[in-house]
Amino acid sequence: MATITDVRLRVAQDVADADIEIDTDIEFDAFDLASNQLFQLSWRLIGPDRLGGEDGQVDTFTGQSAVDIIRFAADGQSTKTHHLAFTIPVEALDEDNSGEDEVRAVVTLTPVGPFGDSEESNKVSLTAR
Repeated sequence: MATITDVRLRVAQDVADADIEIDTDIEFDAFDLASNQLFQLSWRLIGPDRLGGEDGQVDTFTGQSAVDIIRFAADGQSTKTHHLAFTIPVEALDEDNSGEDEVRAVVTLTPVGPFGDSEESNKVSLTAR
């Protein structure tokens, strides 16, 4: 099965907005290449509270919605990089009382299947009246 080999997150603050970029490297195995297996990529931004003095909760800031479904196959390539860019308000990333926040991207790769089947019946000739 394909694997995520690297996820890179960049956040550039521009006054009240945060420009977010998530790059994900995906490596396909021999089965994925031979079958052109379809995959779905999903993502979310989290605030992981791992430092002392924080509330210890992992908050989700934003994530992929149903209209943002990302599906792809290897298409003969052994590796691919998926690039995602969007802008959100900086205040959406504020989840700690200390004024210092941290953010991580969580990316999940899921194979799509099983696949259905479709076939046509025999032809029936009609005379329309």
